[in-house]
Amino acid sequence: MSPQENHLVKNSTAALIDEKAMMSMMLSGLNVSDGIDPVGLSATEEEEECERLYGPYVKVMPSPYLNAQEETVSEELRDAAKTIFDLPSSDYRDKGTPDEWLPRDGRLVRLTGRHPFNVEPPLSVLEQYKFLTPTTLQYVRNHGAVPNLTWEGHTLCIGGPLVPNPLELTMNQVVSMPPRVLPVTLVCAGNRRKEQNMVRQTVGFNWGPSGVSTSVWKGVLLRDILLLAGVTDTKNSMRGKFVEFIGYEDLPNKVRMKFGDCTFSLMGIPDQKKLVSLCTIHITVL
Repeated sequence: MSPQENHLVKNSTAALIDEKAMMSMMLSGLNVSDGIDPVGLSATEEEEECERLYGPYVKVMPSPYLNAQEETVSEELRDAAKTIFDLPSSDYRDKGTPDEWLPRDGRLVRLTGRHPFNVEPPLSVLEQYKFLTPTTLQYVRNHGAVPNLTWEGHTLCIGGPLVPNPLELTMNQVVSMPPRVLPVTLVCAGNRRKEQNMVRQTVGFNWGPSGVSTSVWKGVLLRDILLLAGVTDTKNSMRGKFVEFIGYEDLPNKVRMKFGDCTFSLMGIPDQKKLVSLCTIHITVL
């Protein structure tokens, strides 16, 4: 994504900007943030600092297995590919599944058969790349098919009974907002469950020790998106409210809300302890 190098991220003290004017300027493609971000760095400076601390970002083109003999596409074809979709073939195990359109690295250990795609990298591969995990070798937890979305057609919707100004943002509008760059480690709650199941069987499948990945993520704070939708950021304004995330996936038991298929919805709940911290959630566009 293109960094907004000449703008800094707005912090919580910049909420004095008129939110309706801010939303109008954002949706018309104008830059609206001239505040100082919480750590005093621009997005570009954050990115440079992450690379200084953690080393250069490793990009690895996936190596789909073409057959059961684990033959892969040639190194020349992988080197020539600019994106994963330039590869000539997907993994043979994805043929005939809803995920056939998505090339994947054959080294990933499949934990639940061909489909849905639940994988972790071999521990040796995870150790090979040290602290930062290439995106094509990160662990994956799926309950169904991966949505085949396009940049031009996909949108983020923000709505719900407690949202004053419901929004629908295109991907270009999202990436035009001031980004943050954060190093984040994700780990599956079931990591090393195989060892647990050897002692006492659980309802979960056998994760090994590699259900963990670390990347430097770049994107927009959920807080900034909610402010655009008119959600207030004053003392106690989020008491008794929570943010619900609704994906595009069409799963068997997916709950459809009355207001439609919004990506984020703001609802009221009786238990005031169940709050979401709006300043820490990060919306990342890959």
